[in-house]
Amino acid sequence: MIIAGCSQQPSPPEPRPDVAADAKATETEDPNSYENLEKSAMAGDYQAQRNLAYTLTTDIPYNPILGCAWRIVILESGSPQVDQSDTANKQADCDRKLDADGLKAAQAQAKALQGRIQAQ
Repeated sequence: MIIAGCSQQPSPPEPRPDVAADAKATETEDPNSYENLEKSAMAGDYQAQRNLAYTLTTDIPYNPILGCAWRIVILESGSPQVDQSDTANKQADCDRKLDADGLKAAQAQAKALQGRIQAQ
């Protein structure tokens, strides 16, 4: 006796848009995501500025000139939280890592960032 098998393959499950939305929401809600660090730093959050500068000088998106600019912004912010470690970070990320042209570019970016922060 021959039994005929069903050759129809089960259809793949349909994508669930709510799962994709949840994954994206989780990503954007992460306070340490680059986007959220940048937003908080632009709002004047001292710790976010430090974290953003660190990220830019050691991680992705790697941008040592912009990282140095944030180190300058931190030192010139007038925040009572600024301490010797911020001075040391500026020396390490700006004075030792960048050439004269890079430092000049970082200073210009710091000035622009300070203007944007003050405008908010």
